[in-house]
Amino acid sequence: MEIAQRVNSLAQKESDPALIMGAYRSLAEPLYSSGDFERARDYAIRAIQIWRSGVQSPVEEVDLPVVTCLTTMALCQWHFGEIDRSKATIAEAISLARDLNDMWPSALAIFIGGILARLENNFSEVESSALELVELSTRCNFATSLTLGSAHRTRFLRFALSISSCSIPHLLEADLA
Repeated sequence: MEIAQRVNSLAQKESDPALIMGAYRSLAEPLYSSGDFERARDYAIRAIQIWRSGVQSPVEEVDLPVVTCLTTMALCQWHFGEIDRSKATIAEAISLARDLNDMWPSALAIFIGGILARLENNFSEVESSALELVELSTRCNFATSLTLGSAHRTRFLRFALSISSCSIPHLLEADLA
C-alpha cells in the first residue's frame, strides 16, 4: 500500500492524467484486497472517469487500467449488494477488453465475471466463463489464467456432482474428449 501511495503522490506532482489513472488503479486493488471496499470503489471510479474523459497513456500498458478498475468496481458493487450494477459493470469490462482486442485484460475480466457468477450460484455462467477463460488462455499461452479457468471448471464439475449421479472421472473424461 505504501508503494501505491507513493506512486499516487508522484503522479499527482506530475499532473499527468494517465499516470494518475494508473496510480488510482494501484490504490484500488490493495484497498479491495484489504476489505476497504468503499475506498477501493472510489479510486476505481476516479480512474474510470479519467479514462472516459479520453485520456490516453503515452506508454503501452501491460494491462488496461480501466478494465482492472471496472473489475474492481464490479467486485465492490457486489459487496455492497448492488448485484445488477455489478453484473453490468463486469459485462462492460469484458466488452471493453474485447473491443480493444487486449487479451490479458479480457482474461482478467472473464475470470472476475466467473467469480461473480459463482457468488450468485449461477453455475451455467461459471461453466461458460471457465470454458471461455481456458480457451483464451490456451490460445494466448496464459499459464496462470489457464490454471484459474481449469480450477473454475473443476469446481463447477464438483458442484454438478453434488446434484447429480455422475462421477467426476466420467465428467472429466467427457470434457477432455
